[in-house]
Amino acid sequence: MQIDSLPHLDEHATLIAAETDQVWPHLTDVVERTFSRPGTGGYARLVGAADPVTSGPRPLVEGSTFPGFHVFPWTGENGR
Repeated sequence: MQIDSLPHLDEHATLIAAETDQVWPHLTDVVERTFSRPGTGGYARLVGAADPVTSGPRPLVEGSTFPGFHVFPWTGENGR
């Protein structure tokens, strides 16, 4: 099954009045702890996530992954 053929289910965005270097370290800590717990990789594989394992450099940068998520660069106003 092609990913493009799947329906869009969810998207979240929160604008924060702070500099990236103030927010990013705290955000990455929370995301890593939340989505890198035991069992998340198995669930990500079960549902067919493109990135079922943790990989890439830390702290998170473009290309880093954790189960179910992939870090992409900001490319515009709506984050795409």
